[in-house]
Amino acid sequence: MERKETGKTSGMTRGFLWYGDSSTPLEEKVRQAAGGYQEEFGHRPTVCYVRAVPGKTMEQVDGIRVLPAANLLPGYLWLGVVV
Repeated sequence: MERKETGKTSGMTRGFLWYGDSSTPLEEKVRQAAGGYQEEFGHRPTVCYVRAVPGKTMEQVDGIRVLPAANLLPGYLWLGVVV
């Protein structure tokens, strides 16, 4: 697991970078990463950016918007709260 706090980017005021095992299904990775985010910041994220995969779309996982991001490396998720 890797974490990184960022400045304002993409409408997020705070970001959380998470690396998940490539064999873990994306939905489960989002849940695990959201749990780590909540543990770190005391509240749930509202958005999760994932590596864009052609033909694979997912709108939400447990109320967290899942959006594609071309600038993320495979396996990484970037979570935060969009204001």
